[in-house]
Amino acid sequence: LSATIAQKIAVILGGRPQYKIIVSRDTVSWDSALQEYFDNQKQTIIDWKNVRQAESKALMESGAVKYVPDMAYHSQASPEMSVKLYGTNKWADENNIDLVLNLHFNDSGRPKMDQPGGFKGCAIFIPESQMKNHAASEAAANYVFRELKKVEPPEVAQIGRPFEVAE
Repeated sequence: LSATIAQKIAVILGGRPQYKIIVSRDTVSWDSALQEYFDNQKQTIIDWKNVRQAESKALMESGAVKYVPDMAYHSQASPEMSVKLYGTNKWADENNIDLVLNLHFNDSGRPKMDQPGGFKGCAIFIPESQMKNHAASEAAANYVFRELKKVEPPEVAQIGRPFEVAE
């Protein structure tokens, strides 16, 4: 589903000459340049991730950046997926990419995978206001969120409390 929606966003944004759109994967595979990067730079990506996490932790401990707890349940990414997620962002930094949209669909663990899970709806999370990519992310997220709400209402937990959704 993420790849399908990403393709639709690419079509919308790709019609504007000021944007050069790169979609990290389609429904079958990752972009070949990114996959090559993941394969050839795996340890460098892991090291970069560890440095970024340590920097973030130090900033929170010093009070320079506020800690904001997650407002939703997030499943644990596998080590392979972690390399791809962080690798995409590292590659974007190295290639002067101005905006990265990561589309994820949460699901709750459940015994019968052919049955609906505990979550329904859409939500978009953006970097906190102290992060350098907050403004660009917020502008893009607001646009995407308005469009998503046309086909799917904001996310609520079917079990437990509703999640807060920024509008």
